[in-house]
Amino acid sequence: MSDPHGFELLSALIRERKTTKVFGLPEQPVRLSSDVALRFDQQVRAATAAAGPAPFHFARNIEGVAEPWRATTLWWETCRTLAAELPGLCPDLKPGNKLPAMLSACGAVVLVHWLPATADEIAESGKREETNFEHLAAASAYVQNLLLLLTAAGLESYWASANLLDTGPVKQRLGIPLGWKLLAAIMVGYPLTETAALERAGGGNRAKRSPPEAWSRELERLP
Repeated sequence: MSDPHGFELLSALIRERKTTKVFGLPEQPVRLSSDVALRFDQQVRAATAAAGPAPFHFARNIEGVAEPWRATTLWWETCRTLAAELPGLCPDLKPGNKLPAMLSACGAVVLVHWLPATADEIAESGKREETNFEHLAAASAYVQNLLLLLTAAGLESYWASANLLDTGPVKQRLGIPLGWKLLAAIMVGYPLTETAALERAGGGNRAKRSPPEAWSRELERLP
């Protein structure tokens, strides 16, 4: 059904979405009261579920689940525990790495993994590569849905690659299968007075965006 008003609302939401990184202090992590956590946790939980109707081309069909992605939400206490344990889990963690600082300030982290097909499932490498390309694209569509829904809920977010969270020791600690591939660690910031004074940073590419005519074209007819 055509809805011009809905189109304008969605267009505004897409423009409004932006990267916001919030940095806390691992030695003094932000703590949330149970009522505050419950209120915003419900919004994250709702957004994670509502993002589900993202398109996918090939059904993954693992344990009866067609979607080629999985979402694992770490609530704030788990994030603080992980921040404290990260140096032990990741010996290669560099002193200037910001991941522990972000884990010390966020309200939640949603880990989005995509599930690649293996050689045992699809022997022909070309077909396997094509299928996995589709799986990755589908998981990316889910991530974009989630980012927009978090923005609509008034929550800050940052799509982090967070490769350290894709390592074996961290996956084992979180109970995540080693074959899953981390696509995004969505850091979710809750609108709290406790975090208002914390250091924040935006995305580096927002000012580099080009007008649509720079990356799109139209073909009325072929010669």
